[in-house]
Amino acid sequence: MRTNYNTLIIILIGHFVIDFMLGIFPIYKTIANIDVSLAGMIMGCGLIVGESAQLVIGYFSDRGFQKLLMASGVLLGGSLSLLSTTQSPFLLFLIVLSCYLGSAAFHPSASSMVCGLSSKSQGSLLSLFAAGGMIGAAVSQILFVQVMHFFNDSTVILILPALLVSLSIIMNIPIAQKTKAESKNLKKQ
Repeated sequence: MRTNYNTLIIILIGHFVIDFMLGIFPIYKTIANIDVSLAGMIMGCGLIVGESAQLVIGYFSDRGFQKLLMASGVLLGGSLSLLSTTQSPFLLFLIVLSCYLGSAAFHPSASSMVCGLSSKSQGSLLSLFAAGGMIGAAVSQILFVQVMHFFNDSTVILILPALLVSLSIIMNIPIAQKTKAESKNLKKQ
């Protein structure tokens, strides 16, 4: 099987964006002077609920909804760009929860699709996928602070990469085709 590099690049950029967003709240809580206990509750509850959703989302990913889950996951992850619009603890929680739900939607589907791009180099492709996310997380706080300063404490502009990647996923990534053997195994489950 030949690797589809366009699909791989879009997924890597998507992973960069989603993990970039996941890295924002730790610095934002400091900049916004949010109480450490409150920030811990917001992140902890969001993380538990959002990432636990992977148990259900993985089921749908295995049944052909990878493209939809990746696109909606990146878009939900982009919700963290709205942090600067509120100080309400409840709204902050909903924004963080949306991002974690986006992460839960994106990661299983994207990693599965990346591994399906090549039968010979799955380990290498998965390592590349992981690196894309780690680079996004690594630069997130530095870039976030720069965006806040440049746009007078507004971060809404950060939704644009998420929108562009989601559209790119929808328009450019082919729907995964299951083999007859995979389809039979899924019907038995």
